[in-house]
Amino acid sequence: MRAAVWEQKNKFPPDLKETLIGVAFHALRLDEYDDDFFAVMPDIFGYNLFTMKKLIKREVYSGRIADLTKQQDDLYALVTKQIDEHYPVQHAEYLAKLEWWDKKQAEGDGLPGGGGAPAARRTPEPVARAPGFGNSPAIATPALGALDGAAAADSPAPDKGGDDEDKDCASTSPRLVGLSCTLVQDCH
Repeated sequence: MRAAVWEQKNKFPPDLKETLIGVAFHALRLDEYDDDFFAVMPDIFGYNLFTMKKLIKREVYSGRIADLTKQQDDLYALVTKQIDEHYPVQHAEYLAKLEWWDKKQAEGDGLPGGGGAPAARRTPEPVARAPGFGNSPAIATPALGALDGAAAADSPAPDKGGDDEDKDCASTSPRLVGLSCTLVQDCH
């Protein structure tokens, strides 16, 4: 370090560059390549923190990319080797289970469809009910449920034909069937 030529302050000494790169790679391997590592570098060398970070990162980049590419190639070779070893066994197991499934489908042993062609699983159709309280679309009124003849008996609408006044209201306006006239102003 002391023997290095520091004549040109704007150029890092070439004989120290290899040592600096070696130290940076060693820090990478030890997982110490962090802000603390860079904070020590200005104390060792006569450059500020920004200059040291820029120099080290620029010099280490190409070597780091080469290391990562080599590591990626090694892992790719390992995965390829394991696939080549295990795929035939896995494929044979898959074919055996597929053959078993097809055989069971053809026999119909308790599987959906009873036998023959496999039955398609269907979503059950919704039960047609009159809109009302608890089983309604976003805005439901008991009057909509009461307009259906069959659904009117099941409608949870209040005061279904209980007194004559309601019947008079219902006869004047079919939309008011099943509604209490007390809820409607000016029913007559």
